[in-house]
Amino acid sequence: MSPHGEMACSVDIGSSKVLAIAARKVDDEIRVVGYGAGPSRGIEKGQITDPERAAGAINYAMERLEREIGEEVKEIALTIGGAQLESAATQGFVPIYPEGRPVRGTDILQAVEHCRRVTMPAGREQVLAMPREVRLDDNRGTASPVGQSAKRVEVVTLLVTAPSSSVDAIQLIADQLGRRMVELVPTPMASALGSLSPDQMESNGVVIDLGHGTTSLAVIRHGSVAFVGAVPIGAHHVTRDLAQLLDCELPEAERLKCECGTADLPGVNPEEAVMIRQKGSNHQRALKKRVLAEIISSRLRETARHAAEKVARGGFEFNDLPTVYLTGGGALLNGADTVFGDAFGARRVKMVWPRLVGNHARHLAVPEASVAVGTARYALSAGVDELQPVRGVDSWREGLKAFQSLFRRAERN
Repeated sequence: MSPHGEMACSVDIGSSKVLAIAARKVDDEIRVVGYGAGPSRGIEKGQITDPERAAGAINYAMERLEREIGEEVKEIALTIGGAQLESAATQGFVPIYPEGRPVRGTDILQAVEHCRRVTMPAGREQVLAMPREVRLDDNRGTASPVGQSAKRVEVVTLLVTAPSSSVDAIQLIADQLGRRMVELVPTPMASALGSLSPDQMESNGVVIDLGHGTTSLAVIRHGSVAFVGAVPIGAHHVTRDLAQLLDCELPEAERLKCECGTADLPGVNPEEAVMIRQKGSNHQRALKKRVLAEIISSRLRETARHAAEKVARGGFEFNDLPTVYLTGGGALLNGADTVFGDAFGARRVKMVWPRLVGNHARHLAVPEASVAVGTARYALSAGVDELQPVRGVDSWREGLKAFQSLFRRAERN
């Protein structure tokens, strides 16, 4: 666990904006001490398409952060997202010698390393290895295995992979900025860590981050992240549909979406109208709000369907995921909760966002900041002392995030 008061800097590389925050962990709370934001450049659907422009956008946000906190930041935790993220569960085990001795952290680490010894497809690499479950002598769900007696330790580990080209692009940006990348955190993981409370993390459900260009997904089971993924559709696709179908400029479409938009068709008065400014003129005309709602609802339902199919292909039954947690800027759209709840057959749908303390809480306690806050939480909390690698590491690629869970009560104290 990070020393009390240590500061971490995280950068959410989004498709619409870049958000950099500096934070400290005080007890179990995240205290943001400064932040900087700016428009995104060279990033589409969560993927870096132009490293030079993306580096400029990140540098702009970092400079604003550094001016606020009054010091230069040398180490940063960055995010990696996009629909090309993949995850899978693997199992590894080690025998305990002599039989029955207390389990050590290094035993669990060896089992996790065993999990990582899988053949990777060409052009892909691991970006995260996180134990989901530790079993001692076939006893499942052992929350605090270190110190217990056993003959055998088995670990189920979540492996998250990404294209090597995407990882290399992010590493190149960090190098160009003269900063050391100490963590690379999958966006869906960060979103869950940034938005869920400990109690919510202990429940079974799916976290849906409806972002600008992508929708990220994280399945939560028994206090741990069991699956991550993304689909290449986000809130901006709603805006583009409105602009195209209503023949208006993108800024006008965004205004209509944010100020008048809804996906709640039953709640729309069929006689109600909104005013829309036509493309290339100042002329306004009346538009039935029902038409606006039908366009928004159609795109959101398509997005929700693709998200549900992604989770189903991961091998999860919706009956085992009774709660949908919505976050991200697109989740603020009226009716989004109903659309995604229907797609997953959820019994409960809840909007979630970061719980913060400090002067910046009112600015960053919003769904749009979930990823940046979660990345900071990861950087401040990842790793338990007894599970640190047994040899020194020079970069995040050689390290290992071998921790049971950031939220398990038994591991927090």
